Amino acid sequence: MTRATLAAFLGFAAFTLALPAPAQEESLRQRVEQLFAEGARLPARVADVPLEAPAGVRAFYAGRLYEPAWHDAEGAPLPRVRSLRRALDDMDRHGLDPQRYHRDALRRLLLEAESGAGARTDLELLLTDAYLRAAHDLRSGRVDPLVIDPDSELPTRPVERYLEPLREAVRTGRPGETLAALAPSDPGYAALRQGLAKYRRLQRSGGWEPVPDGPLLRPGEGGARVEALRRRLVAEEFARATDAERYRYDEALVEAVQAFQRSRGLLADGLVGRQTLAALNEPLPVLIDRLIVNLERWRWLPAELGDPHIRVNIAGFRLQWFEDGAPGLEMPVIVGRPYRQTPMMSGRMTYLVFNPTWEVPQSIARRDIVPALREDPDYLERMGFQVLQGWGRDEVRIDPETIDWQALGDRLPFRFRQAPGPLNALGRVKFMFPNRFAVYLHDTPARNLFQEDRRAFSSGCIRVSAPGLLAERVLAANDSWSPERVQAALDAVGGEPRTVGLERSVPVHLLYWTAWAGEDGVMHFREDVYGRDARVLEALQSSQEALMAGASAP
Repeated sequence: MTRATLAAFLGFAAFTLALPAPAQEESLRQRVEQLFAEGARLPARVADVPLEAPAGVRAFYAGRLYEPAWHDAEGAPLPRVRSLRRALDDMDRHGLDPQRYHRDALRRLLLEAESGAGARTDLELLLTDAYLRAAHDLRSGRVDPLVIDPDSELPTRPVERYLEPLREAVRTGRPGETLAALAPSDPGYAALRQGLAKYRRLQRSGGWEPVPDGPLLRPGEGGARVEALRRRLVAEEFARATDAERYRYDEALVEAVQAFQRSRGLLADGLVGRQTLAALNEPLPVLIDRLIVNLERWRWLPAELGDPHIRVNIAGFRLQWFEDGAPGLEMPVIVGRPYRQTPMMSGRMTYLVFNPTWEVPQSIARRDIVPALREDPDYLERMGFQVLQGWGRDEVRIDPETIDWQALGDRLPFRFRQAPGPLNALGRVKFMFPNRFAVYLHDTPARNLFQEDRRAFSSGCIRVSAPGLLAERVLAANDSWSPERVQAALDAVGGEPRTVGLERSVPVHLLYWTAWAGEDGVMHFREDVYGRDARVLEALQSSQEALMAGASAP
């Protein structure tokens, strides 16, 4: 190449690099218009990668008049690109796969851009798409909960919610910080992330060996199985790593077993029987998957849970009252049977009823009440049920002896109501947060069921073990309702129903957590009583096309 030719080439290159921004913007405009033109291929693809948030990408650049967000006027990537890539790599710490955010494609396009091979427009679009999808997934969850469980009622958030954080990221040049701010801020989420990191470290170090099968292990015993038990508990930090008494089931090992049992919701008797052995030998990858699934469930929740608020963990069979950011009351609960599942939802408790009557849902009447009275003609009278037709002024009481119970079909032309009293299925009080599922919290006369480890016995509503204490908390803002007055209302069993409106409504969140961190940081794991975990995990691992975006996806 002659000097003249070289000079001409360099001059042309300099002229090209010095092109004003509008030329680059026009190129970006053309690419966006091409992607979203009528009849264009769907889903829109950039660098042979499907866009995860196409509507958001289109709206973002239209709002900027197609000015690039990740490149300077000369087309060079801005420092904010590095910040975003680090943040996308960190999605793994939230239990989300960084590959879902175009990691490989972004790396390839950056190398091509640095080598001068072009692809800057594609890089621009994929960076924006990755940010929007990551923002959505951190705040709303990657999976639409309605796709997993149609019988749930959790908030959905449209793409417009994430355009402002993206604009802020571009303004400040700190996309990593704006993304981090979108993740749930509750300490419970942070503790679950720490648990995921801990169990992944355990996996990298080799995990643990199973405790060999055999008869019941008792304190005072010794041998190879006791040694294996100690190693297993040391691995999860329930016991200390020491060789002293390593073959003997001593007091320290008993305490370690009890701590482990409490973390699994088992009877903490210090004995290693069938259930405890099965929990000890649950594979480490299964626990890691459970942590990932429950991090996703956290992201489905509202950003603000309320203060105070009530959390019911369906899978953990427990209720917690949170106030000033900390649990102030906790109690066992009974939830729906696997074939009458308690739904996931959020609502607001607005009133409670002392001495409630029970209007029996038709499904329960068909499945439970009618079969019971066919076996026992005195069942209705003994349990305090009335048979009714109509509502309000048109309500008519029917004599049950005039009905041929054996000949009834599936559709009942009447309904059942149980009067207040010691046998009423709702007990002495019910706590109402109106919802489409007609579920609520209530007392129960079946107190013995709270002694069971696995408490899935109801028809969908939640039975609480300490209704008096809960009523005191709920009515604390009602000045006229002292604890003594609450107790007097509870003691008036069989009296007239009494509805009390709450001067301060209380948010109620019905959750399904099979893994969470205790206040001491110890991870708790529970059985997936409704078989929901596998569906969430499968959806998290599916491609975007398989997810079908969902109603809440950008």
